[in-house]
Amino acid sequence: MYDPIYGYIGLTAQEVKIVDTMAFQRLHNIRQLGTAFFVYPGATHSRFSHSLGTMFLMDRVAQRLRELGIINDIDEIRRLRLAALLHDVGHFPFSHCLELPIKEHSNKKEGNHEKLSVHIIHKTSVKDELDTYKPSDISSIITKEYVKHPIYSLLISSDMDVDRMDYLMRDAHETGVSYGFIDVDRLIRTLKVTEDHLAIEDKGRQALENFLLARYHMYQVIYYHKTVVGFELMLQRIYEKLMEKNVAYDFDQICKLKEEELYDFNDSYVWHMLKEHKKDRKPLRELISRFRKRHRLKKVKEIQGISISGAQKPSYSKMSMVEVPHQLKGLSTESKVPIDWIFYKTPKPLSILSKADDETAIWIVKEDGTSMPIAQDTDSIISNLYNSCFLSARVYTKDEYEEQLVKGIKVCFEI
Repeated sequence: MYDPIYGYIGLTAQEVKIVDTMAFQRLHNIRQLGTAFFVYPGATHSRFSHSLGTMFLMDRVAQRLRELGIINDIDEIRRLRLAALLHDVGHFPFSHCLELPIKEHSNKKEGNHEKLSVHIIHKTSVKDELDTYKPSDISSIITKEYVKHPIYSLLISSDMDVDRMDYLMRDAHETGVSYGFIDVDRLIRTLKVTEDHLAIEDKGRQALENFLLARYHMYQVIYYHKTVVGFELMLQRIYEKLMEKNVAYDFDQICKLKEEELYDFNDSYVWHMLKEHKKDRKPLRELISRFRKRHRLKKVKEIQGISISGAQKPSYSKMSMVEVPHQLKGLSTESKVPIDWIFYKTPKPLSILSKADDETAIWIVKEDGTSMPIAQDTDSIISNLYNSCFLSARVYTKDEYEEQLVKGIKVCFEI
């Protein structure tokens, strides 16, 4: 297959069979960046291309680990390629956008895309194409339960993993935003493993620093873009209401779908649901109409800033209280804005690095052979940003309620 980022990507006969399953082909019809196409028209790339790209990078990383003597068996490389290929096979329509409402509506709030990926690997035709591998041989790497080689899971999920490498470059390429371009060649050539951590040789420090900062900036510019977030909130509210009406799949129903039915659970499924319910009662009817016509919400309040060592602006802490049910109800009463038309987003703080003692932390190997987490390396600019994170809280509504909601926020939260 030919990829716009890497050129030709080779597949084994087994991988071709997996790619040809309906469960995997479904990813063609799931946008990688959810609602970002409303702002970045080129952002129509799919989870399919991202999955292939992640597998390609995993192969390159695995070959590097083979050079280092960490991997000695070609079978282990095949296993890693399959884990990377299938790591996102369970994504919901519009990718992360619908994950929150589906998860909140599931039993014990455990209905995330990783759990669906495991279900697909174990219960669909994907299982039949794994040949000599057991489904758990692959899914355990994705879920960080592969005890034999814990480092394998870090290659898919850590401060510097192949998943992040691919989506940063792919999202930057498709949106036209330059922040995500990173030196993958340098990162892989200087990759090491030390004390069960992924590490980079000191000569690759600048490539690593650029990678970490690139992800930080891409979140600010694309993933947390105010208009992108506004459309995400709208679609999440719509899907919540459709699940409450028992007309849209919740997580338990998704897991019971036959593979042919699962194939149709993609972005087109959501667009069809919007069309089917466009004449429903208010407010659902109006929400659907606004989303289909790209009639965006109005951002009425935003608190952004950098948190140092966990310290937050008092105004941010106050704003985040809108998530508390009785506070939200109080805001609605004070502002006379219906709860259905108050939208809020207070995402988890965006950190550059994991905690230094976390297994997912990335390390630096010095020229003298010593190593440490880059967060603790005073020679790195990243150490000066460690414990810092970006905060962004926003409240939206429709245009006619803007003035009322602004006044209500001022009264209720004194901001």
